[in-house]
Amino acid sequence: MSYNRFTLPLRYQLQALVRAKHALRAIAEQLGVHRTTIARELSRAVPYEAELAHQHAHDEQKRRHRLRIQESVWDGISERLRLFHSPEQIAGRHELEGQDCPSVERIYQYVYAHPELAQYLRQGRSERRCRSLRRRAPLLWTSITERPEAADTRQEIGHLEADLMEGAKGKGSLVVVEDRCSRLIALNLVMRKTAVEVYTAMDSVLDGQKVNTITVDQGREFVLTETLGQQWGATTYACHAHSPWEKGSVENTNGLLRQFFPKGTDFTAVELSTVLAVQHLMNNRPRKVLGYRTPQEVHSAHQSGALAT
Repeated sequence: MSYNRFTLPLRYQLQALVRAKHALRAIAEQLGVHRTTIARELSRAVPYEAELAHQHAHDEQKRRHRLRIQESVWDGISERLRLFHSPEQIAGRHELEGQDCPSVERIYQYVYAHPELAQYLRQGRSERRCRSLRRRAPLLWTSITERPEAADTRQEIGHLEADLMEGAKGKGSLVVVEDRCSRLIALNLVMRKTAVEVYTAMDSVLDGQKVNTITVDQGREFVLTETLGQQWGATTYACHAHSPWEKGSVENTNGLLRQFFPKGTDFTAVELSTVLAVQHLMNNRPRKVLGYRTPQEVHSAHQSGALAT
């Protein structure tokens, strides 16, 4: 049913039908509008009077279209921006002084609509930066869709997944590397979430391991993984953006590791010996997915070529 705006003549018709005590559905059919529209219109004045309802609708329309924020307020905001006050500081100061003020987000929108004010922002941007562009995979990485079938079917060792399990903010992280076939894990600590530290930590745990492929996400901390893979004769593959489930093995292991390192753990206070003890425990714990064999047993069997099929 098409929408028809109520006019004064239509309101007079509604008034007459209401006074004749017609049912709501019958009124809606006769006027050609939905019954909920009739109900909403009747709520404008009780008892319903056409002229009074029309005046209420007119006043409501005027309120709806008036400027919510006065131009004088924007002038004051512009003045503060020119004093290099941030939008958050401006909004906070107005609240402290008991003045009406738009939200921080609205102030940013105002600045982006007036590029001459953008120079007073700390970053000096004249438009909002698209976040999806910042998370685009480096060209060196190959998409996970190109990963070999042997890695997907878990038939051989050497196809690794890597992730960074973060602790409390600014308190270090745990590098987790897992073999997709055997579920054997290797752990290491990093104090800062930088590409160089992650590269160094992964390089040390890969020593002595068979490495065919390495699958990571598109986090900036993994930008040196391609170089690491080349060093070990492996190819690096990247998940699609915001799709961590594509490396499900290591993500599942992260959940198991949370038993020992809960969210908010201060990894700067965790000894490497503790991490290695957890690694040993996990690698020697029976896993249902492995037929209750341990990751260490499965990995060793593959290395010796003696794994039963």
